This record gives sequence, C-alpha cells and structure tokens, in this order.
Amino acid sequence: MIKLLLQYMNVVEQYETPEFRVGDKYPQRENVDEPLRLAIKNGHYDCARLLLTNGANANAIYFDGPEITQVSPLDTNFLELLLEFGADPNVFDRKGLTPIMKACRMKDKGIEAIRILLKYGADINKLSPERQDHRSALHFALLSGNHDLVKFLIANGCNVNMDEKYEKPSPIDIAVLKDDPILLKICLDAGANPNAVHTYIGSCLHLASCSTLLNQYKIIELLLEHGADMNLQHQFPDGSRLKSPFVEYFRSNDSIDAKVVKLFITHGAKVVMRNPLHDCRGQLRNVLKLAALQNQPEVLELLLGLGEQYDNKAIERLPLPSELKTHISERAKNPHSLQHLCRIQIRDTVQTSEYKTLPIPEFLKAYLLGLIP
Repeated sequence: MIKLLLQYMNVVEQYETPEFRVGDKYPQRENVDEPLRLAIKNGHYDCARLLLTNGANANAIYFDGPEITQVSPLDTNFLELLLEFGADPNVFDRKGLTPIMKACRMKDKGIEAIRILLKYGADINKLSPERQDHRSALHFALLSGNHDLVKFLIANGCNVNMDEKYEKPSPIDIAVLKDDPILLKICLDAGANPNAVHTYIGSCLHLASCSTLLNQYKIIELLLEHGADMNLQHQFPDGSRLKSPFVEYFRSNDSIDAKVVKLFITHGAKVVMRNPLHDCRGQLRNVLKLAALQNQPEVLELLLGLGEQYDNKAIERLPLPSELKTHISERAKNPHSLQHLCRIQIRDTVQTSEYKTLPIPEFLKAYLLGLIP
C-alpha cells in the first residue's frame, strides 16, 4: 500500500510546516507526526526503510526533539536505520539529552545502542546544555551505577576529568556520592584527578569527608591511595578559601570515627594549631569541639600529639577547659623536641606506602605515622 501511494505522491514528509516560536529549537506540540515517525513508533521497520529510501527526513524535528531522540535506545534496529540515512547522532532532545546520554540511562542494556552511535560518529564527550548541568555521558553512566557501562565508556575514550572552568559536580564527584567503592576505583584507575575542584564544596575528598556514606572509610582510603590531598588548600576567584578535607571531616560530623581520623593521619594529614580562618588546615576549632564533646579522648590525644604551627593568641581566646588550654599553651610557648620536629619533617617528605620499607622498629613506624601521640 505504501509503495502504491509513493508512486502517486511527490512527498513523504511534512504534511504541514512546523511553527517555531522565536528562540525555540523545537516546534509546537500541535504538529502532526511524520509518516516516518508513525512507522517507527508502531514498529514497522520495512515501512520506515521504504520511506527513508524515498526521501523521508531522518532529522525531522518534533516537540520533544529530533527524530533519533524519539527512538528508544533498546530499538537498535531503528536507531541504526536512521543513522544509515544521515540522522545526526549528536543532537539534543527537549530535555537536553543526546542519544548516547539516553542510552546511558538504560545501564548495560544501552551499551549496544552506544556502540552503534559511536560507529556513526557520535561524540562520546559532548556536554549537555545548562538544563542538565553540562553533564557528559559519563555523568549519566555513573548515575546509573552500572560498572560495565562506565568501563565501556572509558574504554571508548570518555574523559574522566572535566575542564578546569567546569563549575558542576565532576564524574569523580558523582562516583563518590554514589557510595560505591568499585565505581570510584574504576574512575581513579582511569586517571580521574582526586584533587580537582569544580564546586564550592571542594574536591571529591571534601565530598567524601562531609557526606553521610555507608562506605565512607573505604572511599576515603581509595582517594588517599590515589593521591588525594587531605591538606588541600584552594582559593576561589572571589577570594574565599576552602578548608582542608581533614578540617572539614571534623566540622561536618558530630560522630567522629577514630578509624577515619587515623586513616587521614597515616596518610600525612597536618594538625595546624591555628584558626581555620587564618589557615585552611587550622584545627583549633575542632580541638575545641572534641574537648566539648568529651567522647573521643583518643582522637583528641592524636591531634595534640601531631600539633604544629601554634597560634598563641588564638589559643588564649578559645574557651577551652583550663587544663587543656594549659597543656596546649605549654606546647605552643616552648620549642618542639628534636624528636617531634624530625617526625613532622619525615611525615612531610615520606609517602605512606614507603614506611613499610623503612629499616626501623614497628613501634617507630607507628610513631612516624602518627598512631602514637
């Protein structure tokens, strides 16, 4: 029937010219569907191919977006058919998603669609418009939580790092917030930068330190093992400064996990006894918090044992218990022991992984790591 109609008709598309409002990329909803759209919608593959062969527009635009964005990523036959006849694989639908981004929402079921789109020139690193926070396909894959999909995208050239000017959560930030150590490790092993700062929250280590995560310890451990800086100092263009991840961990958690604190310390966290307003690594406020809570004496003792760069005036102003204030003041006013100075110097220069190879007793290794006050 379609072949017969085509013999007596000169057009196979656009029963009416779509109307666009000024500034709109997509026509109004009142427009009727093209014959090609109806053929695809109803699953008539041969009819769709016949229409395309006779000049149907594979890039027709509707209210919800171009033709190819209306095809389910699971309908790979129709997807490839449109691409074969010139459909643009890099267009956005009304919601701001490319076909690859839509396929990423299907988890591993969308991999075949992505493979086909890449074959026809899809840009795996194309960023969505502002409506979708300028995310890449990798963002959507990470949000899906599917390991195989994330690995597939990375293997096919998807960037794990964003441009320095990007001001939204990066892929590694999403991986941290998904609370999935395996997902995070995939990104880190692919070269994701754990010290990149794209938002006012800070680096991904800031996120891990401040968020309520079931796998917080493992996630922080992974980040530190891959070079995350727990003493990170960062200043924004407006002059504001981030507090270090180690400082933020105490500020953001009422219940302090001694294991997490020891993890930070053994990886070289500095305990600067200054106000965090004057030094983003300053721990004086957190010392006050621990003293007030009185439920983590071990943690407080570890911090005091590693204290350095004391600010006498700030210490005097803090409403600390008299005994604790006297103890800190004594440390601040008197020269550090040579032993303590050596420990600080070694901690600043030796990587955590290198301590195991040092030809010294185990208790001395523990002291250098900060596990002994």
